[in-house]
Amino acid sequence: LASVFWLIHSWMANLQYEVSSCEVEKLPSRFRPVDNMDPLVSGVYTVKRTYPPTARGPEGYIVEECEVVVHCDEIRYSQTGNNQDDVCMRFKSWSWGEKIDCFYNKDDFYGDKGLRLYCQSLPQELRQEQFTVIVSGAMLVLSWVIIAALWWRRRKDKDQADQEHEDSAALEAEILDAKRIIEERDAQGTNHHARNGVEDDSDYESGGDSEGD
Repeated sequence: LASVFWLIHSWMANLQYEVSSCEVEKLPSRFRPVDNMDPLVSGVYTVKRTYPPTARGPEGYIVEECEVVVHCDEIRYSQTGNNQDDVCMRFKSWSWGEKIDCFYNKDDFYGDKGLRLYCQSLPQELRQEQFTVIVSGAMLVLSWVIIAALWWRRRKDKDQADQEHEDSAALEAEILDAKRIIEERDAQGTNHHARNGVEDDSDYESGGDSEGD
């Protein structure tokens, strides 16, 4: 969420600026490297920004300075191995009198408030913010996938445990039923033998009485 708010904040900051066309009046005295990881070159141009007539005043222009940051297309690497000694040999630049896009703050239309003028790009290019949002979103999706996988695994283990419990209970019930059947059969067999024994005794006694007569 923080990355999203950062992106929204940067986007709203860009909304405070209007695009205009400036003309290069003076070239940078020197160009300097900005970032060795992502080779960039910076130079401060002096430009002339014109503005149309308004209710406050007629058409006019103002001369301002703006920093331009561009990518380095070709680098000559130093033999020292120090990135600070690397030299950018080829990069985009503007000549005297050439047009360049510039962005001024809406509250500084005439340039009399001294607010910073940006050239070639808005104050926030949103590349880093967008990258952060993409990475954060990917991590969030990955987190949800991991959570869903863990939940599914727990649910599967629970279902398996419940099924094993049900199978165990069913098996135990079958064993108890089998024991009960065996006990009933044993009881029936015992009763049958007991009845046969009583009948045999009765026959024996009846036979003995007949011989006595």
